[in-house]
Amino acid sequence: MKKRLLILIILVVGFGLPNLLWLTNSTLKFSNKSDKILSSIIVYVDEKEVKPDDLKPGESRFVFLPKSGESTVMISYISGGKSETICHEYVEDGMYHVEAKVSVPNKNCKVSLPIFSELLLLKLF
Repeated sequence: MKKRLLILIILVVGFGLPNLLWLTNSTLKFSNKSDKILSSIIVYVDEKEVKPDDLKPGESRFVFLPKSGESTVMISYISGGKSETICHEYVEDGMYHVEAKVSVPNKNCKVSLPIFSELLLLKLF
């Protein structure tokens, strides 16, 4: 009985604690589905910036967005020597998750409020 309770507590803490981080912060997952390296990436949240590393084809980066109240998130990068931007989406300090994907013909940006629908641990991978 004690083992089962311990296992249950570990599972709740293991999956619940990361989701608490998710609820108190807004996040971004940026994926490169193209065949070119994305370099000089800058994520703007109003006047604040986050600079993740370059993305090789097939790679993704997960970042916590800086707290800035009600804001607009925008991503700029260089691909094939050409400067591009993606996303001009509304976010707040917490609970917003932005997913941006760059593929050969398309650039896609989606914002969601995954309070209970998705787990942070699944988004990390």
